[in-house]
This record gives sequence, C-alpha cells and structure tokens, in this order.
Amino acid sequence: SRYSFCAFSHLPAQRQINMAGAFAERDAYLRDLRVLQQIRDEAGGDLQLPQICVVGDQSSGKSSALGLLTGIEFPVNAGICTKAAIVVECKHKVDQVTKFKIFKQDSKTWTRCNSPKQLSKEITNVQNEALARLGDKKISEEEIKVSVEGPECMDIIVIDLPGIINQGDGREETRALINRYIEQKQTQILLVSEAKQDFELVTAIEMAASVDPDSQRTMRILTKFDNFDSDEARDRARRIIVDGCCLGEAAENETGAGHKSMTQSDNAEGGSPCDSVFLGAHALICRPTGKAYDADEEERILVTNLGLPRNRAGVTSLKKRLPEIFAKLIKTNLPGVRESILAKRNAAVAELMAIGTEPVSSGVMIMNCHRALEKSLRSFEEDITPLMEAFQMNLHDFYKRVTKEWTDRYFRNNAWRNPLFLGEEAVEACMAEITENWWKPELEKYMSGLEEKGLVFAQNALKSVSVPSYLKKAVIDTWKQTFELDFNAARRQLSGALQKEAAFGTINHYLQSKFAADMAVPEELKDTFLQLLSHSDFLETTSSLLQLSSIKFNIEKKLTQAKALFEKDFNAKTLQEQQKERVYYAVKALYEVEKKTFTDVVLKETRECVLQKHDEWVRAELFRNENILEHAVEDEEIARRRKMFKETVEKMNNCEQL
Repeated sequence: SRYSFCAFSHLPAQRQINMAGAFAERDAYLRDLRVLQQIRDEAGGDLQLPQICVVGDQSSGKSSALGLLTGIEFPVNAGICTKAAIVVECKHKVDQVTKFKIFKQDSKTWTRCNSPKQLSKEITNVQNEALARLGDKKISEEEIKVSVEGPECMDIIVIDLPGIINQGDGREETRALINRYIEQKQTQILLVSEAKQDFELVTAIEMAASVDPDSQRTMRILTKFDNFDSDEARDRARRIIVDGCCLGEAAENETGAGHKSMTQSDNAEGGSPCDSVFLGAHALICRPTGKAYDADEEERILVTNLGLPRNRAGVTSLKKRLPEIFAKLIKTNLPGVRESILAKRNAAVAELMAIGTEPVSSGVMIMNCHRALEKSLRSFEEDITPLMEAFQMNLHDFYKRVTKEWTDRYFRNNAWRNPLFLGEEAVEACMAEITENWWKPELEKYMSGLEEKGLVFAQNALKSVSVPSYLKKAVIDTWKQTFELDFNAARRQLSGALQKEAAFGTINHYLQSKFAADMAVPEELKDTFLQLLSHSDFLETTSSLLQLSSIKFNIEKKLTQAKALFEKDFNAKTLQEQQKERVYYAVKALYEVEKKTFTDVVLKETRECVLQKHDEWVRAELFRNENILEHAVEDEEIARRRKMFKETVEKMNNCEQL
C-alpha cells in the first residue's frame, strides 16, 4: 500500500502480479484480524479463538523480547513481573506517532497513555487492583488489554502470559493460568528461553510439550544469543536455528523427548499450521552486549558472525514472520469459530429456557410448589398403602397364634364362681397380650414407616420444581413441622384405640355367631368326622360313584358316629377342661372381630389425622404461611445466571453478525 500507482505500474508484469497477490493477502489478513479482534472484544473469554501466547520461564528474556516486538515496556520489578495475561493489540499506522492505550475494566473505556513508561505503570496498577479484589491470590485471571499503534508496529495480537516460577508464591496459580491458555488447540505457543540454557531445565518446554507433544503449534524463541557459557551450548543453539526445528536433534539427545523437527511439515487438522517456514526456531539478542537495542548490531552478530539464516534471526525478521504465522493461524481456525458461536448461543438459550427468560413472581413460585405437592398427594397414598396392607396381613397371620395351649395358660379355675360364666378374666388376659405384645409392635412399625415417608413427602415432591433453593427449604421445613403435629395426633389416637382393644367392647353379632359355630362344630368333632370318612363312603367300585342317596346315608352315619365319639370324649372331660374349651373359642371369635375393627380404626385415623390434614395444608396453608411467603422471592443466583446467559446470547448474536 506504500507504493504509488505510478511506481507500481512501471514494475515488471510478473512482479506486479506477485505484489498484487501479496497486497490481497495482506488486506484479507487485516480484515480477518479486525473481525477476530471485534469477536474477542465482544465475546471476551467465552470463545476459544486463534491466539498467539508467549510463554517462558522467569529471566528468560521474554519481557525484553516482547518489548522490542510491540514497543511496550512490560513491568520488570522484583517478583512476578506479569501477574495476569496481557493482551497486546498491535496496529501498523504509517502516518502517526506511536500511541498507547489501556482498557480499564471499572469504566469499560480505553485510557490514553503518553509514553511506554506510563503504560507500564498503568499495567502494574491494573494488576494490583485486580489482585486486591482477589485477596490472597498472586495471579489474576482477568485479562489486561493494551493497545499500541504506530509506524514501527506490526499488525498482530499477542498474549503475554506470566513468567513461570519454579519456587515461591504463585507457582501453581501461574502454571494453571498458562495451561488454561496453551491447552487450547487454537493457540500458537511462542516458547521463549535463553539460548544457552539446558533444555531439561526449561520448565516452559515441559509445559508446552504436555499440551503439544508433537510441536504442531509451538515455536521456539532463543534469546540472549550473544551470551553462552560454552562453545557446545552455542553450537547446540545454532543447530536448532539452522535446522529450523522446534527443539531440534540437540534437544532430543539431551531430553529424550523425541519432538519432531518442524521440517517434517506435519499439518494438524485445525489448531496451528506446522512447517519450517512458519514455525522454525528464531534467534534474538535484543540488547547486544547489554546496550540499547541496535538492529544492525544484532544482525551482524547473528547473521554475519554466527551464520544464522537471516529470516530466523533478529527482532526485525521476527516482526515480519509473526504476522505470517498469525495469518495462517486465523485462516486455519476462523471457519470453526462460527460453529463455536452457534454452539455457545444455543447452550445459553437452553439454559435460559430452563430457568425462565423473565423473573418469576412469588405467586407463580408458590403455585409451582402447590401443583407439585398436590400431584404427589395421590402418590403418597400409594406409597403408604403397602404399609397398611402389611399391617393388615400381619394381624391376620397372628390368628394362627391363638391355640388352645396358649389360651389354657390364662385360665384360672375358681370353684366359687358360676362355671357357666367362668373364663372372662382369661379372655381379657389373652386380649391384653394380643394388643400389647402382638399388635403394638406392628402398629409401631406401621407408624414408623408412615413417619419416614411423611417427612420426605415435600422434599420428594419438589425435587424437579424450578424454584429457589431457599423457598424449597422453607416449604419443606414448614411441611415437616405440620406433619409432625398431625402425625403425633394420629399416634395418640391410635395408641388410645389400641388400649381399648384389650377390654371387651362390642355388640357385633358376628362374635356370637362365630363362637356358637365353633362350639356347635368344634375342631375335635370335625377332625373325628374326617378321620371316619373312607373311599367306600363314596365309591361303589374303584371306578364308579355311589348314588347320591347312598352317599348322604353314609355321611350321616359317619357324622352320627363322630358325634357319639365326641360326646363320649367331651363327657369324659372335667368341668374345668370344658370351660377351657369355651375360653379358647371365645378368644378366637373375639380376635376375628377385633382384628377387623382395629385395622379399620388404623386406616380411618390415618386418613383423618394425616391424609386429610395434608390435603388441607397443600390447598390452603401453603398460600398463607408467613415463612413460605417470605422466601418466595427469586434466587439472586438465578437472576445472575439469567443475566449472564442473556448477555452470552447477545454477544454470540453480535459475533455471528461480524
């Protein structure tokens, strides 16, 4: 663009074509760079974008090299010089003096700086302010954005990461921050180290190799190339530059890392372009013999004296190479940025749909809880039905425990009492044991299961309800308090009902019917009758039945025999034994009546004291309880997330337009 049209038109045709192509590539690069920067400004850290990150151990010469490349004086005080990632936007402007700016997060504006020194102070101030907000942390995750534009600037964006320290405060925080940047496949790593340093001592090499083992996106920058401790170290560094590799054969021999030479031209799918032209190692001196930077002196030492390739030696040639590297990096990765934008936006929209695009009123929150609780009432009834059925079944099975041997233990003979009515105390004693030792444990088991399920009713019902956690807690706590009151009332009612079961208290005619039937056809009579029956009572031969009249006659005869035998046995019994018989059948009849009565009592008390109270609480109390109303406000975290997701959607929409 610096050539006038007249000068350009007098050039040879082929050269005009070559230059036109170069200008077109540069224009395309500047357009992509502008779009990339706009996306970065809009999306912040929400997207993984093509970027060049500068990594190096402390005292590796990283700050000096970056200063000469960008024109910025980075903080170089004691301790960790750079305490945050510094995003440097460089713009080539031919017709203006160099300008420096820094972005202030608090005001969201760019602030002009009059000199590199003032910019360096501002960087330090912004770092310290960010760290002050973080307390004891030594590294800030907030990016610091600076801008420099002028005639000596290249068009590029580079990110300076804090220098790696091997001991002291901030070691782990620094490494974590660096890894977060360099592990992204879209990141081009500029690995800065002293040329003389043994490779196994360079932590930056180890970190880069952990995320880019094949050196597909790592470029070595060897600094202080005029300062070696031995000829061997100088020759090793020189071979790395001349061979155009990342670590080179010398590094392989020393570390056994086996990193590929960049001349192998292994291109990864996505990520960073990889070939010797773009990623061959580069040599720098920065300050020849410790003096102010002199490009001619640097070139003389590196190219003339050491014989290094001119395109891989010195700050000037590196400033030409880096935009080419970045252009290829952008071209490789920019198409995938649109997919990332869409994916990020869709994910944010989905989250918004889940929490709601607008704040929810207190009435709606309580209504959501009400619907869930009301829906779960029927489920709760179904959940406790097995408890009721188990209680009923166990009481029914206990009937088998009522044996004559057991009732006989409670019979007390009394010659001064009417023998026709003797045994009432025995019946009451049997019922007392039945209620206290048989039924009471089963009632406690039923009540424990009911309590266990009741206490978690609200918690289970509200699991999938999208309301603030503290509102859920208020509803659950209030429910538990109400349930405990209702449950304890039911427990008292049922305990009283159980005690009453021990005393006689029924005019149910089934009691007399059952007792009379058992006495009329006692078990002994039935057993005797069945024992007297044989095949001949029913069969004329082995294959044909007798006539019905014959069968009836035979059965009547056997029944008469059984009755006679029973009367003989019964008459042989003492009066006391006969009275025990009546007690036994009385307890059996009474058990049959009372087990049904008490089962019904338990069912009705549960319905009245628990289920109906639950229904009343859900339908009315839920809407007027002060504790619940007080907590029916939107969660600050939900509001924060809604705002964040809305901002993300807006950012991604803007990025898509870019």
